[in-house]
Amino acid sequence: CVLLTSLKLEQHLVTLDADKVSFPLTYRLCEKGDRFYPFGMKGSKLVSDYLTDRKRNVVQKMGQHVITDSQGEIVWLVGERTSDRSKITDQTQIILEIELVQNNEKQRIKGFSIAGALLVVILAVLGYWIYSCLNPSKERVMAARATIKA
Repeated sequence: CVLLTSLKLEQHLVTLDADKVSFPLTYRLCEKGDRFYPFGMKGSKLVSDYLTDRKRNVVQKMGQHVITDSQGEIVWLVGERTSDRSKITDQTQIILEIELVQNNEKQRIKGFSIAGALLVVILAVLGYWIYSCLNPSKERVMAARATIKA
């Protein structure tokens, strides 16, 4: 059997030990506090720390997908690395192959959605800043009145 553990060769295809994975699998976005056991490393690591080490920016981190098993354990940080806990060994009986198939048009729309969401966040922060400058709080108004009266 061929062991595809280097995602540089095939970022859309991984092989795992099927007996070490509990089904069903779930494909979802990474969540805050997610941990996984990176292939070839001892112990677990926060996904956000792993992605920071890989020089990923905030937008890339927000769009990172994972595949989890029925226990919620990450078996694949999609496009990055598989879990060391589900790696293929000499004792492997059944190999599970997972291939991610993407539609390029949908991927572009998704990328635009993330950029659009980031723009909305920036505009919301800018709008709040403008609002707070134009509409001072009660404390500021009272302080200004007290200064004028004095």
